[in-house]
Amino acid sequence: MAIAAKFLDLPNELLTMIFGYLSSADLVHAFIEIRSNRLRALISPFIQQLDLTDSPVLQIEKHLPLVNRIYGTHCVRLRDQQLGSVAAALSTSNIGSAKVLSGS
Repeated sequence: MAIAAKFLDLPNELLTMIFGYLSSADLVHAFIEIRSNRLRALISPFIQQLDLTDSPVLQIEKHLPLVNRIYGTHCVRLRDQQLGSVAAALSTSNIGSAKVLSGS
């Protein structure tokens, strides 16, 4: 008989190994709405420098206001094409710096 394990039943060590395979943006987009202090504490070190260069603008606008409040993210990386669309979300956060990459 197979036993189904729930994601949050996995040990911390295994979760951090899984998180190591995901980009910081993937972690945010996948787990931002899960209300688990344990999970948030495990994810936080992986997203202190949040790379959003491959994220759609709609996801950035939706999640960026929560990221700094929940995770204390210090730095984000964006493409110059994204900057105009997410400037309002950036200005309302406490994120200390943004690195903007030019070009495609």
